[in-house]
Amino acid sequence: MTTQNEIKDARVGYIVADLSTGNVIGQRNPNLQFHMASVIKLIILAAALAEVDKGRLSLTEVIPVAELHNDADHTLFRRDTSTMKMSELLCVMASQNNSVIADYFLGRLGIDTIQNFCVRSGLTNTTINSSILDINLMALGCRHNPRPRYWDELFEHVQTQPHKTPSDSTLRSICQYNTSTPRDISNLIRQAIGGTLLSKSCQNFMISVLRKQVSAEYIPKYLSSVQRRNLGHSIGKVEIANRLRLINDVGFYVSPKISLSLVFLIDEISAPEAIQRWVALKTQFAIG
Repeated sequence: MTTQNEIKDARVGYIVADLSTGNVIGQRNPNLQFHMASVIKLIILAAALAEVDKGRLSLTEVIPVAELHNDADHTLFRRDTSTMKMSELLCVMASQNNSVIADYFLGRLGIDTIQNFCVRSGLTNTTINSSILDINLMALGCRHNPRPRYWDELFEHVQTQPHKTPSDSTLRSICQYNTSTPRDISNLIRQAIGGTLLSKSCQNFMISVLRKQVSAEYIPKYLSSVQRRNLGHSIGKVEIANRLRLINDVGFYVSPKISLSLVFLIDEISAPEAIQRWVALKTQFAIG
């Protein structure tokens, strides 16, 4: 997505923390806000599980998914798939970075409910103000009349309707709709897997997704064997020399200056210096 020179010019925010203790090993710009990409799915997952704990949602609820699909190559939904359990939807959303399901839960729970969850959880610098579909529409410069209702309509809309890429200043403004910080995301995951945010059963559900150890009962039956093996928030999971497992996420602001924010959360720690060297190498940024 970027050249080496662009990365050198970017501002970097990160937290390296031991999840077992919550101790911060290294940080830089921990309160730097960034546009949420896949990390918003983790917030939605935690908020939905909190609603399960309150009895307002049920992981066993059967949900029609005939319109929860898109025509992108990476889609997990086939048109002949009629229903899925809520647990399966949540699993696929967080594991495969699925924006279609994320938007479903943004609508089902309500943005206000999710924002209130963030406040209660101490995520004071996290703001969610828009569906992911609407952000994509704005970023693509698509006209909202007629407004695409689903993601497959968005792809058709882009190809058939007039649209113009907005200016850099407009894109930067659009990126302010859904934002968070390394500190907030670090605190969210630490609470979620530490037992202070969710019940034991919901805590185990979230841990299984984060650690790529999803229980068979939560995996949609129609997934291929390869898809089953790859379930887990793998978009941000990195292994270094088979010794360290990290959970991270990346958010970008658009040009002319790209603002790169990394949240590194250590699942197993044996050499924190190696992590800092790796981050410095990958971002071409001197970590102090």
